[in-house]
Amino acid sequence: MLPSYLTSPDHTLPSCTFLTKLHAAAGQVMLDGHVSIKYWGPPNIYLPFEALGFWYELLSIVKAKATWKSALRWVGSTPSHKNKSLAAHVNSIIQSAFWGGLIPKLGHTVYVSQMAELLLTLLLSSSHMDAMLLCFCARYEEEVGHQSGKKITLFPTILFTQCLAYLASEDTVSLDQLLENPVLSTIGNFVATSQQDFYITTVAYWPENHWGFVMITISGGCVQAKWGDGLHKKVPLMLERGIKLWSKRYLPQHIILVESRFPCASQTDSYFCGIVTMNALKHHILGNLLWTGATREQHHIEQFLTCMEFCVNKQLLPLNGDMQAAS
Repeated sequence: MLPSYLTSPDHTLPSCTFLTKLHAAAGQVMLDGHVSIKYWGPPNIYLPFEALGFWYELLSIVKAKATWKSALRWVGSTPSHKNKSLAAHVNSIIQSAFWGGLIPKLGHTVYVSQMAELLLTLLLSSSHMDAMLLCFCARYEEEVGHQSGKKITLFPTILFTQCLAYLASEDTVSLDQLLENPVLSTIGNFVATSQQDFYITTVAYWPENHWGFVMITISGGCVQAKWGDGLHKKVPLMLERGIKLWSKRYLPQHIILVESRFPCASQTDSYFCGIVTMNALKHHILGNLLWTGATREQHHIEQFLTCMEFCVNKQLLPLNGDMQAAS
């Protein structure tokens, strides 16, 4: 039955919405004793329930293909000679990568097709931010970290700030509760016993649908947290409260300061906040120039290349060489 369907030139795929509903109903249908699905289009046959999984796989392929086509179309439409050179680089690296599946080196949450979304005008998800952070952190430790005199802790995930905001969102938060969270307690115990200045750098979510950059400096009896984002908002209230609770628990003798409007580029749209945030992180750690509207497409493409080159073992551009370093 399935071979007849596959060889028919007229068969079509059901929509994802319809397929989800069909899948939800299939369990009860099988319990009722049915053994197949009626396919009403040509060639008008019955299909085994395995067709559901087959359709899901085909839909994922169709979606991935459409996403990559849109991404390449966007790259090809970007202005300037520099971007055309980068566009050729994008095409080259895509030929060395696979079209779908989970990306090696990026854990278990980032799919190759999600990397294509870095080349579209879409709001970036937590998976995108984690991927960019992980790539940057790994390369920083390998290429730059040992040369720096500062003790900078780069979190390769947004989990640290998520934990801070979550704990602070509770109506009543006991300081002892912080000890129960290994993410917060591990770094807390470390900074509490450190004899040198300490810098925590990462990314945080600003409700709703916005990303920002956070740097926490622990020096001279003071905890100073600085927030910056492309829309120049104030630090999220729950994040500010979480930072203060965490600091009071592990550094009770320190003065705590939380500041907004840490130097960050000004975004000119509603979806570039993730790229602007990563640019701010590179600016404050490596000295890269801040993002501008004139170079926004270039930053997007270079962020894509940073992730993909790291994952497919291509020749890597220097972390602070993609954009001219600030003086």
